[in-house]
Amino acid sequence: VALIERGRSAYQNQQIDQAISLWQQAAQQFEQRGDRIHQALVFSYLSLAYQYQGNWPQAEAAIAQSFQQLDRVSSETSSNEILTIQGQLFNTQGAVQFHKGNLEAALSSWQQASRFYQEAEDARRYTGSLINQAHALQNLGYFLQAREVLEQVEATLDRADPALRALGLQSLGDALRIVGDLDAAQAAFEEGIAIAQAQSLP
Repeated sequence: VALIERGRSAYQNQQIDQAISLWQQAAQQFEQRGDRIHQALVFSYLSLAYQYQGNWPQAEAAIAQSFQQLDRVSSETSSNEILTIQGQLFNTQGAVQFHKGNLEAALSSWQQASRFYQEAEDARRYTGSLINQAHALQNLGYFLQAREVLEQVEATLDRADPALRALGLQSLGDALRIVGDLDAAQAAFEEGIAIAQAQSLP
């Protein structure tokens, strides 16, 4: 788990090669221990790193390995951690599919991710997966459905803590701007900024 965290730190600092090296080491360790859940998680992180590099064949291969590991985990175990990891796998798979232009498949993956995040009561990731769905719907030309999903996002953010609400409103504003609802986008941006300033958030 320490290697995962070090890899995440490197990734956040845009040291992508270092992150990949650390996560590959972590994957080997988890394989030796027979820890398939964390191995699946590490492969999904590797997929994100390869996506960042624009290495789409490797990104696709890594997320496929994630699902292979997850398939070998007992279906009886459904802790919040496992549900969240399942959500992350579908979220990452959706990003690969979206980039390849498989918009219907990406939408389906992100809907799956939402279900797992909701079951795990992970509000932040659930909100993110809804915003991803709205992007997919918008790109498919389903503007009305995209707007409906964004209304779900707004309802979710109403119950969120200030930090998540400020972050979510920023993403919501971006998504509303893309679907052409500029007034609502402006309102979301302004509310997000006001909350962030009130909380002294960065």
